[in-house]
Amino acid sequence: MGKQSAFDQRTIEVQATPPTEDLLDQLNLPPAVADFIRRNRRTIWTVVIVVVVLVVGIALYDSYRTYRITRAAQALDAAMIAENSQREQQLRSVIGQYGSTPSALWARIELARLRQDRGDFAGAIAILEKVNADLAADDPAKPLVLFNLGGLYEQEKKPDQALVSYRELSGIKGFEAEAFKAMGRVYEQEQNRDSAAEMYRKYLALTEKGEGSPVADPERKLIEARLKRLQS
Repeated sequence: MGKQSAFDQRTIEVQATPPTEDLLDQLNLPPAVADFIRRNRRTIWTVVIVVVVLVVGIALYDSYRTYRITRAAQALDAAMIAENSQREQQLRSVIGQYGSTPSALWARIELARLRQDRGDFAGAIAILEKVNADLAADDPAKPLVLFNLGGLYEQEKKPDQALVSYRELSGIKGFEAEAFKAMGRVYEQEQNRDSAAEMYRKYLALTEKGEGSPVADPERKLIEARLKRLQS
């Protein structure tokens, strides 16, 4: 049998076919790493796709929420400048369409104020009680809601509920003094002289100094006079 020629057709086809390489070979990865990727190719692609979908989804949701907040703010602005006959309806529309936005919160507070202006204290209380229940402890609107609730309870001759609101307010940093003054007033109206005096003393202690100098408080002398009368 003769020696196979270098020009034989089968020999040429074998020699002309270079070994196949994929992207991993071209990246010059360590063999162990390349083998691991090849073995887990499907899992890796699944993870990559999930991550991409999550990132895109979060970005789209953030964009949508920003759009809703902007639209809600515009709707609230329109409601606030609307005629009195239309304002309540527009405020309710803000609440209905944009219930999870800050604008809806302020629309509820404004609704309560409208009820209060009409003398409907019970209606205003009902709105603010629900608002207060939904607010987080650190929400910036919490002190305003509690203070208004306390005042409404006083107007409705419900001192116990007013004290509950003011006590909660006294636990919020920066609002302790106002809460103690309000509690002193309620106790004084209820003829509870000892408790009223205690609250006024707390108020005076908190407002005595600020940054090394006396705090300007036009009501301070009035509270001092009330305390002297209670202690006499």
